Amino acid sequence: MTQPQFPIAAGIIGPTALGKSRLAMDLAGALGDTVILSTDSMQVYRRMDIGTAKPTAEERVRVPHWGIDEVEPSESWTVTRTQGVARSCLEAAAGASHRCLVVGGTGLYFHAVVDGFDVPPSAAAERQHFTRLASQPGGLAELYRRLADLDPVAASRIEPNNERRIVRALAVQQATGRPFSTFGPGVAHFAADPEQSSRGGSADGIPVVGLTASTETRARLIAQRIDEMIERGWLAEVEGLLSGTPPSATAWQAIGYREMAAVIGHEMSLDDAVVSINTKTRRFARRQIAWFRRDPRIRWFDIDDYTTSKSLLDAVMAHIDIGGAIASEDH
Repeated sequence: MTQPQFPIAAGIIGPTALGKSRLAMDLAGALGDTVILSTDSMQVYRRMDIGTAKPTAEERVRVPHWGIDEVEPSESWTVTRTQGVARSCLEAAAGASHRCLVVGGTGLYFHAVVDGFDVPPSAAAERQHFTRLASQPGGLAELYRRLADLDPVAASRIEPNNERRIVRALAVQQATGRPFSTFGPGVAHFAADPEQSSRGGSADGIPVVGLTASTETRARLIAQRIDEMIERGWLAEVEGLLSGTPPSATAWQAIGYREMAAVIGHEMSLDDAVVSINTKTRRFARRQIAWFRRDPRIRWFDIDDYTTSKSLLDAVMAHIDIGGAIASEDH
């Protein structure tokens, strides 16, 4: 995706349950004439509102959202399709003289939009082929030598024992005829630009802010969110998906949906489901943090340092340099 020159005001990232959507809504209200583009890989599915923590219908009336309710749960979704939605969103925003906030917890999708990464295809059949070769005696070493011959740049970025990445690079090259390295260097590339890193921005100078918190705060907010989702009717939401959504659908990979389905089918107690969902969500949050921490351009805001959402909003506004702090009532 070639990054279009359209008005992305800022990006907002961070692990689940820390309030990215709330901050985006507050920021959009402060800026005015702003739309929100979600780069969450599960909010694209219709009728999966509660468990994916989508903005409410009322919030979506107040601030237009893109990247939400794009397909049925039985359909597949890819990062390339997210880039297509992003193009449409940014073109519409530019035509209406509106700003856009890009919000997400799915790192690859977020960077594919904000940094305009040229995303390689999945190459599933080719991956299976090279995975079989790697499983043979001496197979992985041979595949690494092959990669070094075909794409020395990619090989220099991949450890010789990293089977997943070696297989991925060879599979993409075989599927496309292009060296894997030509699809872009990834976020590590920007660590070489101290100026870009220090100001907290994307490849095009778009400010990117990240929300973080202590382990204890994350755990508390995750547990609170799970309880609220169940109270709002998560079980009924999942029950409505059981007919018409095949078990193999990607949508079922959304955290908690399989557990809720197991509760409905009397295969798991609700208490056990909550424990499992909590564990998976905390693990997912750690993976999100690990992904985003690789990017030196992000300006991090620890929510434990702010007593109100207004004080956090003021700090973010000052950082992205759009009018500084605003004189609005406390949230």
